[in-house]
Amino acid sequence: MEGLSKTEKALETKVKQSQELLDNARVEAETQTRAYLSRLFPQVAPKSSKDVSHKAWLEKFEAALAGWIEEKSNHSANNGSVDGEASPAVLSELEKQNTALQAMVTNYKSIITDTEGMLNKLQARVETEETRWNAQIESLTLERDQLEEQVRKLASNVSNTTSSYDSKDLAEEVKILTSSLEEEKAKTAEATKEIQKLKSQLKIGFDSLQAEQKSVELLEAQVAQLKKTHNEDSISIDSNGLNNNESNNTSTTSKKKKVSGWLRKKLKGSSGGETSEDNSITE
Repeated sequence: MEGLSKTEKALETKVKQSQELLDNARVEAETQTRAYLSRLFPQVAPKSSKDVSHKAWLEKFEAALAGWIEEKSNHSANNGSVDGEASPAVLSELEKQNTALQAMVTNYKSIITDTEGMLNKLQARVETEETRWNAQIESLTLERDQLEEQVRKLASNVSNTTSSYDSKDLAEEVKILTSSLEEEKAKTAEATKEIQKLKSQLKIGFDSLQAEQKSVELLEAQVAQLKKTHNEDSISIDSNGLNNNESNNTSTTSKKKKVSGWLRKKLKGSSGGETSEDNSITE
């Protein structure tokens, strides 16, 4: 639509420029014609005035020239009546001058007619171009109106489709939804990190539990071995009799102390202590 408006303005400008050129050409031709006739017949040429049209000026010039010729003819006739011998020659000369003047007037009338014809042709051409441009302007205006109607229909369809929401409301809603989506993505990423961290800690806990279970199983096996050794010592004491009771009691008490110390160290998780107590018990 903006392009159509520019085209209309351009066409209007061309019409205006053509009309100005036509007016300038006509004024220039009229001015040159008046100046030329005034130089040829300064005694009869009317004074130029902006208030007098070119046609009126030519009519005044023609009337003044005809009066001047008639005056010259009468003056020559009067002179001929005074001098009868010279009258035929004077009349002949006046006739020649009259004929020449009439020929000049006819010539300049022809020039004026040709100039007016040229100006009329130029005027007709300008009018033809103006008509063509006006037709183009009307066509472009109609096309612009049709486009505006299509735009209105499209705007109405968009309005019906978006219901009560306008473009600003939709843009704001999209912005809010986008922001919420970004927040949810951030929360999901943070939760994923926490889950990975918990999985790592859980694995460490399972590994520690398995190690503790192995330690307990080892302790149970060692306790069972100690019980077995203690029972064997008790049987040996009974078989030796009362004579060796005191020495056996002393040996058993010493062994119990060693076993008690070993168990305390074992529960503290000292592997070096286990080896040391093992050796001590074995002794």
